[in-house]
Amino acid sequence: MKALIERLKIDWAGEKRRMFEDRAINGLNDGYTIEQAGRLCALLLRGGIDDGDGRQRVTGADLNLLRTRLDFLMLHAMMLRGESTRKAELADLCSVLLPDESSECLGLVLRTNAGKTIPLAVGGNLRMQHYHAALRHRDPVLCPVGALAHWLVLRWEICGETPPDFRRRPSWYTTKVLPGKLSLAQKEISDDTQRTWLVSALEAVAVDSSKAVHAMRQSVARLADMWEVPADQVSSCGPATTLPTGLG
Repeated sequence: MKALIERLKIDWAGEKRRMFEDRAINGLNDGYTIEQAGRLCALLLRGGIDDGDGRQRVTGADLNLLRTRLDFLMLHAMMLRGESTRKAELADLCSVLLPDESSECLGLVLRTNAGKTIPLAVGGNLRMQHYHAALRHRDPVLCPVGALAHWLVLRWEICGETPPDFRRRPSWYTTKVLPGKLSLAQKEISDDTQRTWLVSALEAVAVDSSKAVHAMRQSVARLADMWEVPADQVSSCGPATTLPTGLG
């Protein structure tokens, strides 16, 4: 079986060469730069840009645009998989005061307890919490904390969604951070919808990536390597995760 699998890999590599497949795929330039990430977030804040021939590359209601910006920045800053942000609920979010940073520095923390890369042996059966964290970014356009604030204000103050009653846990424990529709706040955004908006945003800033929803994990890992960030500050598989301020 091992020999067969190895033979198939060799044959597939030869087929890709015969078909002139883009050799940049899975290479050093497969993904985005931090400058492209900034342009992408600015684009979503502006509500789309004209690509020169009168067409809008990214369009839609402010609701979809700001939801996509928050989704992108959470995936980027916390190195998450798409299912983590889709399934995230308000009750999974919390903040932690970081006294060694400054008097007002709060870390945004997302708790997860299930996922593709969390095996049952280390808590993938809901019995163990895993933590993913992000800090305020020096650039407000790239700040995941600010993006969360924008999103919640839009939902509860502008779009008319009834704010949860935090005195009653059933009122908000099942409310999704990124619902597909505000009228169905307990239902997560679909995989297809999440992918469609993220791919459109990436294409709008000319990002070439072999990935869609997971382009952020790949790109941030490459950026962290280029910036010589210690591996224990980047890994998103353990029970606790932090990222340096420069990444988010």
